[in-house]
Amino acid sequence: MAEYMTHEREEYIAKLEGQIQAIDSILKMDSGTLVSAELRKQLKALKTEAETVLRKLRNNEFEIAIVGMEKAGKSTFANALMENNLLPTKDLRCTFTSTQIEYSGDDKDDSATVSFYTADEFDKDFKDKLCKLGFPNYKRYSFDTIDEKQYLTIYESEVSDEKKRLYGDSIHEDVLAIIRNVDSLSELLGRPAVPFGADRINSGELEAYITDESKARAVKQVVIRSKKLNEMKNAIIFDVPGFNSPTELHKIQTLERMKSADAIIVVANGVSPSLTGESLKILRESDDEGNPLNDKLFVFANKTEGARDISKNISDTFNEWISKGFVAQANKHRIVFGSALAHLQVAGLDPDDRTLRSFKERESEMPNGDGVEAMRKILADYNENERFEVLKRRINRIKADILKAFSDIRTGNEEFAASHSYSAEQVAMVAELIDDIRPAAEKKLLDLKAEIRSYMPTEQPLSKQIITYITDNVTTEHYSVSDELLEYVKKHTPFIGNHDDVGRIEATIREMKFKEMYEDFSQNVINIADKHHTEYSVQILDILLDAMGVDTSSPYREELAESLKGEVSAFRSDLISSNHSNELYYQSLIERFSRYIYQILITSQYSAERLREFYDSIDNFYSLSVFYKKPDCDDDLAYIDIAPKDQPLCMMLLFHHYLNAADNIRLLMNDISRISGIREVPDEITKMAEKAFSATGGNKETIIDIVTKKAANIVDKSDDFRVNLVRQALSQIIESNEPYSVANKEAFTQYYERYHSSIRGGKLYSVENFRTDFDVDIQILQDVLVNAFVRAISMEKPFVAREAKSIDDIIDYIKSKSFGAFLSANFYKIKYKETQLLDKQRRDKEQNAAIIQAISGILDSLAN
Repeated sequence: MAEYMTHEREEYIAKLEGQIQAIDSILKMDSGTLVSAELRKQLKALKTEAETVLRKLRNNEFEIAIVGMEKAGKSTFANALMENNLLPTKDLRCTFTSTQIEYSGDDKDDSATVSFYTADEFDKDFKDKLCKLGFPNYKRYSFDTIDEKQYLTIYESEVSDEKKRLYGDSIHEDVLAIIRNVDSLSELLGRPAVPFGADRINSGELEAYITDESKARAVKQVVIRSKKLNEMKNAIIFDVPGFNSPTELHKIQTLERMKSADAIIVVANGVSPSLTGESLKILRESDDEGNPLNDKLFVFANKTEGARDISKNISDTFNEWISKGFVAQANKHRIVFGSALAHLQVAGLDPDDRTLRSFKERESEMPNGDGVEAMRKILADYNENERFEVLKRRINRIKADILKAFSDIRTGNEEFAASHSYSAEQVAMVAELIDDIRPAAEKKLLDLKAEIRSYMPTEQPLSKQIITYITDNVTTEHYSVSDELLEYVKKHTPFIGNHDDVGRIEATIREMKFKEMYEDFSQNVINIADKHHTEYSVQILDILLDAMGVDTSSPYREELAESLKGEVSAFRSDLISSNHSNELYYQSLIERFSRYIYQILITSQYSAERLREFYDSIDNFYSLSVFYKKPDCDDDLAYIDIAPKDQPLCMMLLFHHYLNAADNIRLLMNDISRISGIREVPDEITKMAEKAFSATGGNKETIIDIVTKKAANIVDKSDDFRVNLVRQALSQIIESNEPYSVANKEAFTQYYERYHSSIRGGKLYSVENFRTDFDVDIQILQDVLVNAFVRAISMEKPFVAREAKSIDDIIDYIKSKSFGAFLSANFYKIKYKETQLLDKQRRDKEQNAAIIQAISGILDSLAN
């Protein structure tokens, strides 16, 4: 390949690529206003031809077509050329379909593939045949629905004598053959390709697909790959049906193959010169300016050993082919005389030896021996030294045809300019459009802003969705410390040996959990706001489009929507990008009201360490605590009566027993009422019980024991007596256990340390203690987020402010010159119904101008 791809070949490859690109660009630009249907067809044909030549140059493909009259020995010659008896060679007509032969590859066995037409392809060709015959209403008939009697009746009565004369021996016979073999053909149409390995290729089954017309007519292509073609590795050989085949499709296939081939080998009758009328007609039709026949024609005079006077026959054959202009005098050596069958018999590839004996008797008269090796050498020399020159002439002719076509287009359309201004009528329509759209859009945007301001604080959709997210996701099910995580930390954390260093393990895990949980939480809160923001963005876009009168039936609605997104992206960046600024806008609010909560509950151990974290951020906790409110609390101002040290949120952060304290106190009061016999417990006693519960660190049993002892002898006592007794018991508990105020940092710290020592009961702190504490921390976190964070951040307020500001900015934009320019530039799309004809004329002119400009550039480029 390196030797083949010379610098000059690379230049011609570049030329072909330029030609193909030039045709593509013009055909894509034109919608039928400049390029006629006939010229478009011509350009497509030139492109196909250029692509074929380009493929041959790139891949060094050498395409050889073996042609000739039926029974001239074409298939025998093809077998001899590839040194393998793979093609059928019966005396009767044997090739019903074109066969492609190529090199199988190094160390690969012979193989073949048979592919078939689809039923639709086959039926289209059948209808085309009926059309050529002049069949009335030919589209009504299909190959598998019309029977022979019906066909013959219509043929005899409806088809003209002229059509019968022209097509009676070809198309008419084809149609009859199809109808008579419809069952067998229908079974093959649309079937997957059939592969043949080396074990089946000579079984006779492959031969049937080539020679049996009940099968072969359904075959689209037969490809045979032979390892014997190792001396012609780049060759692709086609054995096509004979010149005198009665099948019209085969004549068309033969002609097309001859025009596209790099070399044509005519297998002629070597017994006597035989350029018949049919041969002459096909040969002359295959000649064209782009690939003259005498450039690429070779003749193999087969069966020469059977001629009565070989010497005279050789002389007559030379005269016949040269005098009729098919072979130039300089190429006389391309006419080779020989015997393909004798070659096969010499090689032991044919069991008979009669031809070989006849050949041996007259071998001295044969100038090229059996002729096969001579033809191989001539083809190899042509491929190496002459074919590229032939291809160059063809490439230059394609270029000349393209230049002429493009030049004709330009010459006939010089009046087109690159730009066209609006008419006075159109200018007035644009001005009216702008005047109508601005107030309509402004009113609808103001209505949307009012709706957002009313709906958001009233319905609180953001707060509700955030609560739902917290309730469903900030849970022990999602974030508990798993066994797998524990093992991972023990294995990967430095300085943790075989023993459980609980402190290090806990610190490592809590840091990991904080990062995971806080990122999850903040991103999901932002996503909730983003979702509503995007929904309003879509509404704003629809408002602008509706104000323009661009409804969903407009063919330009999507295009205009995309353009509008770019126009308003400065105010609604989410319309063009998922990376917009909402994250920064809301992140500071989330940080302010939740980060410290996550840090104290998730990163700090439930011990004296937590109190230090609390004091470090006490102002934040106090400010957030005023927002803490249980859903069942009707009094929004209840926090005013609660001292800072008693705020539920602060206490929950420091004492686990405050989680679900209300439920525990309710149970405690039930027990006190039962033990003391008090029928109606005064509020004073309830409040004292709450203080006692807090003072004992949530230890209900201690309270119950003391109250039970006090109430040992209260039988027959009054309610007042019983209430006073309980008051004394609770006062005793409060006085002996009440913690210091958090305002007294030193005293409260000592109390807090004693408190944690007491709840541990002198036992070592274990991993399981940590996991239990962490689960409670998660539950407290959920409670605080739901009952304090959501009210504190009040997401609807910043959301409404942001949406209102954005809508105001867009209202300012629609009043600007920029929006007027947008409406003017898109006038034809917005008012497409009113300006459909004007728009088409404008677009045609602009398109034509662009095409002419492109053609001028292409002509300059190709000319250089």
